[in-house]
Amino acid sequence: MDIFRHRGVALGCGAFLVSLYTSYYLDNLTKTLIVALSLSVFLLLVVSYLIFKKKSMLDKIIKYAPIFVLVLISMLISTFSFGVSQRTEKYIDNTSHEIVGEIKDIHYESEYESLYILKIEKIDNERESVKALFTLEGNGLNVGDKIKASAAFTPIEKSSIGYNQEKIYLEKGITFNSHAENVEILKTGNRNLTFLQRINYKLSQPFYKNMGKEEASLYSALLLGNAKELDDALKRDCQRVGVSHALSLSGMHITILATLVGFLLRFVPFLRRISRSLIIILLIVLFVGITGFSPSATRAGLMMILYYLIKMTGEETDNITALLLSVTIICAFSPYSIFSVSLSLSFLAMLGCLVSVRFFYKSRLRKIRPRFFKFIVFSIVTTLFVIGFTLPVVFNVFGSFSILTPLSNLIIIPFFTVLIYLAPFLLLFSGVPYASDFLFFIGERLASWLMLVIKWVASLENIMLHTYSVVQVIGTVAIFVSLLVLIASRKKQFKKALVLLGVSVIIFASGAVINYTDRMTNVYVTTYNYKSSDFVAIEKENDLTLIDVSTTTQGVREGTLGLVKHLHYSEIENYIICDYSRATDMYFKMVAANTRVRNLYLPKPLDDDENNTHKRILKVAEKEGIKVYERPSVLELDKIRIEFSENDYIERSSRRCISFDISINNTNILYLGSGSYEVFDYFTRKKAYLADLVIFGAYGPTYNKTYYYEMPYAEKIVFYGQANDFASQALMSKNEEAIIKTEELPIRFKLKSKS
Repeated sequence: MDIFRHRGVALGCGAFLVSLYTSYYLDNLTKTLIVALSLSVFLLLVVSYLIFKKKSMLDKIIKYAPIFVLVLISMLISTFSFGVSQRTEKYIDNTSHEIVGEIKDIHYESEYESLYILKIEKIDNERESVKALFTLEGNGLNVGDKIKASAAFTPIEKSSIGYNQEKIYLEKGITFNSHAENVEILKTGNRNLTFLQRINYKLSQPFYKNMGKEEASLYSALLLGNAKELDDALKRDCQRVGVSHALSLSGMHITILATLVGFLLRFVPFLRRISRSLIIILLIVLFVGITGFSPSATRAGLMMILYYLIKMTGEETDNITALLLSVTIICAFSPYSIFSVSLSLSFLAMLGCLVSVRFFYKSRLRKIRPRFFKFIVFSIVTTLFVIGFTLPVVFNVFGSFSILTPLSNLIIIPFFTVLIYLAPFLLLFSGVPYASDFLFFIGERLASWLMLVIKWVASLENIMLHTYSVVQVIGTVAIFVSLLVLIASRKKQFKKALVLLGVSVIIFASGAVINYTDRMTNVYVTTYNYKSSDFVAIEKENDLTLIDVSTTTQGVREGTLGLVKHLHYSEIENYIICDYSRATDMYFKMVAANTRVRNLYLPKPLDDDENNTHKRILKVAEKEGIKVYERPSVLELDKIRIEFSENDYIERSSRRCISFDISINNTNILYLGSGSYEVFDYFTRKKAYLADLVIFGAYGPTYNKTYYYEMPYAEKIVFYGQANDFASQALMSKNEEAIIKTEELPIRFKLKSKS
């Protein structure tokens, strides 16, 4: 099944993308060798043709020359673009540097701490052009502000509590952090919107004037790409249902809009085919610009433009080559886009669609009658191919996959399609008497019903499939490889490729069964510390109980993402808050926005500050439909017993010192909170001697005293943060390997039942 009509260009584009991605991890010497090798092979082919002048040799040059030429170009682009991160490594030296730069985006902002994306122009009066994460206490900066500050640089963490921060920011061209002090605003940013941004704003206003906020934000996202306006809970629910791709502009949206415009232009009698194609191309360019030139929208727009340009020449289009060429053009002008998750998913999803079309019409399925059943089968085949192609990226980035995705794409996505078709007419008839009210009423009801259905389906339990077993990962990769084999296979090898795909699916399903069985038959305890925030998670019978011991401002955002992504849980059965801090409500809000929380246990507030935090948490719980209970001193949760102790008598602690004892499967787990030796003395005398797992919080005992305690039954003793000072002293256990000293890392233990 040879599907590349322009095989040389397609293979060259594929080689460009692979070499550009890998080049980021290569040094300059290796890149130079690759450039020399590619140039040598290309020149060898040309010289061979000039000497022998054989047509077959010319065919090989035309077929394979693009590979070597594009690999050479990718190495040159990599050297100039990715070399910036290597140049700036000299500034990562734990000292302050004077920087001048411009705020490009507000990544995260609160009254306590903010995170900005900063385009640095000068470092110590030396000209540079590099992006960095800019952390600042409090807020007050706006996009476009030009600032001067003292900043210390640190590299982006490759593994922060379970998820790779480096990959998250790499697609934006950000390679290091900058922690700022003494910030001076040199020039206030121009808050005026650009011409295209003003168009986007004007077009979105009719939705907000004639609809509710949630419905209007949905239409604004579907038509204009304003996904930031969407409610976080809706994004989470769409991911759980398996339709999150509908919320970001991609090939589906642009194809629908181009088809709609093309259909309407047919009613203009004096327009010929070429004129209609040119109008559609201009509208696509304008549309992609209005929506902000996101990687996925740009890819879809470029591919559609190439499709119409080739169509204008009268040639038969090769969509797969056009797809590869469009992504290559994007990455050539914006090299860091090669790391973009949205671009990867958009590219693979479109590739799956195109391959599924070739597969369907090359197989016997094309003979199905009547047409309605043929359409249903075609939709199922396309959905399965898209899932197969995107599965490796989905598992690698998100760690989970909705098992409802195939069904949702058949039932729910058509309703999204209706909304996308309806959105332009809502804008077109906005302000028209009677027609406007009627259309916006219908549009609002449809969006409202759709969101209610998604919310209800997303509330179902155990609908997410998680990557947890090696077999499952192998199966995922095998499915993707099988689909690639299907692309390249000819008719004779087609059946063998299908058998390979079937075996891959069986491997994947086996991994899923192993994963589910493992979680149902074993108990795991995971301990976290991130930026002085402590957490203990208990996994039992596929349910998760999460104990939020303490939350700090710094640990709110990244801590939330890492917590969810490391555990690979999309739902928390029991969320227990030990005490209140100024970030407790913020943290819980972000956790609830990323995952489904079923039951919430709150301590009784003791003063006005705690009471205000308590009220804010209750608002989040009410909105999400979470059951709220008052946290007792002893909590029984399905054979899990948690006994809490509040040590208010400790003068050294500025807040309540929470410690607790967990009993599960005849195993005793002891958490010692932020206190001094008084807490340690109290608990070790009573319980620590018998504990199987002992966890010292981030602000555990740090006084310079010598203590000797024997813990003969402790399988593990974990020390976080400042408690590491205590870990260096003589603490006896039955084996030295039991003691773990760590900061900002998850530790996961499999409990052994003693029953």
